[in-house]
Amino acid sequence: MKFTKDSIVTSICGIDSNITIEKLYNSMPKDGIEFDEDLETTLEELNEGYDTFGGDDLFFNGEEFGLNSNLDDYMGITEFLENCFGEKYLMMKCTRFSYQNFEKDGKGGIWQHPHHSIDFIESIVEGDGEEILSIITKGHYEYEIDDINEANFLTDAEKKQIDICENNDEKYERYYDAKYCSYFMKKSEFNIDRWWSGWGSPQE
Repeated sequence: MKFTKDSIVTSICGIDSNITIEKLYNSMPKDGIEFDEDLETTLEELNEGYDTFGGDDLFFNGEEFGLNSNLDDYMGITEFLENCFGEKYLMMKCTRFSYQNFEKDGKGGIWQHPHHSIDFIESIVEGDGEEILSIITKGHYEYEIDDINEANFLTDAEKKQIDICENNDEKYERYYDAKYCSYFMKKSEFNIDRWWSGWGSPQE
């Protein structure tokens, strides 16, 4: 299949799409993510089988567009989606982490071992560059946000233990397992009381 500027992009960051490659290319934000080359060169590279662009930050095979989960700077992503679809979007970044206990005296509660806690997921919802929500959950993976239920919310005792860890960096430290992904949703469809529901497929 030969890609042209009028070829249809079927998915953008896990969101169903029917815009053209040309519109996708022209929707890139003023600052932030971008393709390496002009549109003509990008089409040539697509037809030669290339599927990574923007210094490997962007995955695009001519039909599906996504982001590298290791992307350091998500600047311009929601602006890009607004340019693509004509509506404002939110982004949620979900990161898996645990706590290390340097004194190895953790017991019960969040402590899976004396030196290491259970895994947590920190979910941060952003829109227009502003943080809307930040919450920590447990007992699920970063790519299973839709499956969250009451059992995944922290108890008051667990919240207190986490507060202790966060406020004593001489004894405790977050350990990041390089496990994270991002989600996107129309801002108009976001319900903060059910913040975990309605997101597109995870971008891993």
